[in-house]
Amino acid sequence: MTRINWRTPTDAGFEEVGNYDFIAATIYLVDVLSPGAEPVQQNQTRILTLSGGLCFGAPAKVLGCRCSTYSVSGAASVARAATIAHCVGLAEPLNYVVLRRTFAAALQKGFEARWMDVDQYENFPVASVLLPKALRAPIGIIYQVVRTAADIADEGDWSPAERHARLADFRAGLDAVAERRAAPVHPLLFGKLASVVAQYKLPLAPFYDLLHACGQDIDTSRYADRAALLDYCRHSASPIGHLMLHLVGAATPENLADADAICTASQLISFWQDVAADWKKDRLYLPLADLRRFNVTEAQIARGIVDDAWTKLMAYEIAFVRATLVRGAPLALRIPGRLGVELCGAIHGGLRILERIEKAGYDVFRERPVLNTFDWCVVAVRTVVMRLSRRVGVQAGSLEGNA
Repeated sequence: MTRINWRTPTDAGFEEVGNYDFIAATIYLVDVLSPGAEPVQQNQTRILTLSGGLCFGAPAKVLGCRCSTYSVSGAASVARAATIAHCVGLAEPLNYVVLRRTFAAALQKGFEARWMDVDQYENFPVASVLLPKALRAPIGIIYQVVRTAADIADEGDWSPAERHARLADFRAGLDAVAERRAAPVHPLLFGKLASVVAQYKLPLAPFYDLLHACGQDIDTSRYADRAALLDYCRHSASPIGHLMLHLVGAATPENLADADAICTASQLISFWQDVAADWKKDRLYLPLADLRRFNVTEAQIARGIVDDAWTKLMAYEIAFVRATLVRGAPLALRIPGRLGVELCGAIHGGLRILERIEKAGYDVFRERPVLNTFDWCVVAVRTVVMRLSRRVGVQAGSLEGNA
């Protein structure tokens, strides 16, 4: 699933202006104005609404765009230039070619559009058709908040000091939500978050934990041991599970513990998938103590050498992840409805990725392990069996056997 992250420059950097999946019927482009000479212009926004679906292969017609009544100089030309193809009939929800070409016309007056994969953030069930419809909007807003903070830590060419300064601004926005006042930065984004927090009585602690993890992303590129890595996951992955459970009113101690296991395992799986890609960014999530234990060096990782030492190391890490994921799996059987099905699918998707890594001889350097169509069919069948049998159906392997 792909989505566009729309941003526009402001005097404070970049203001989030939209981050929507295209299952939604409407996409907003919001041009946040820098403070102008006249007080009335301060903190105003210009909203360009693009109505219509995006789809593959069906006949298309062009829809016009409409601007808000307080549009200012430049908005009208953007509105005239920005058109979107509306596809009719039962078709796929996204037409990448049409999307790229038509939105390119709207990129005037400093708009920036950047493609972003939902897979960048492992623990979000964003845009899934299995999600209850009522949860899609609040989950989308939470994703937008989390992704914006993560982009501050990871994207662009800012210095570490600049990234920390922007995270401090972001923290000030969370503080404003906690104190029920207007946010000094990203007012649109934090205004939407404040509404979701109030409606669903969400705790803010998970958001602060995520900010802590973003700070770690700036400063930390190695983890001494598994305990240090799991502490990072506690801040970067577990908060997502907590927020999801609070959204559905199921944040019991037992459920939170199982969600921690699922989210931590999901993040570790993504780390083991992306060893090669992370190495290019000078990041290594394999614990240094484990590297020493199995006599694997960073030089070996740099060269992508898959030998007996590497396979034993990866087998050990994967056994731990599988045990962690299976430990949290009962949560999916306690959560009713479509969200429970979503969780079953996430669990078996993660387990299938581990199988793919094993079948590739633990070689994650030549090709990133991903699921193909057949794999997704396997995941679907296992998901149905798990829901009907009320059993996970997978036993965790022996950690000691891989040591």
